Amino acid sequence: QEVVDRLNALTPPVAVWVGGGLAHRVRGAGRLPDSVAEAANRVATSLRAGRAP
Repeated sequence: QEVVDRLNALTPPVAVWVGGGLAHRVRGAGRLPDSVAEAANRVATSLRAGRAP
């Protein structure tokens, strides 16, 4: 839930900026705590592999 809350806090929406070169213009972003970042990485890896976490 923390990942979702942080993504929802970004202005403009993160979908506009993902993979773009204008990341420095995104407001409200911050580093995730390691445990949350690692959990998000596991979910993303599973989804890319076609497996539900």
